Amino acid sequence: MHSNDESKSCLLLFTFVLCFVKFKIMIKTKEEYDKKLKRLGEVFNARAGTPENDEAEKLCKEVSDYEDEHYPIPGCEDSEMVKFLKDQNRE
Repeated sequence: MHSNDESKSCLLLFTFVLCFVKFKIMIKTKEEYDKKLKRLGEVFNARAGTPENDEAEKLCKEVSDYEDEHYPIPGCEDSEMVKFLKDQNRE
């Protein structure tokens, strides 16, 4: 038999996993990504409080998650960024 604290911890962990799985919507294919990106372009400027705006917010998250996974932007050191910006301003 589990102690009361262990039961609470298990329930809390189960609830967290359930929420994560329920709300983590993932784009699985490039075709699905292209379709959702196109739809996002159609609803992107929807007025706040409309169903289209809600859809746009959801699509932004899905597209962003897909892009983060499939098209990561490499990081750079601060010194590299400063050098790059200086070089850009010289031209």
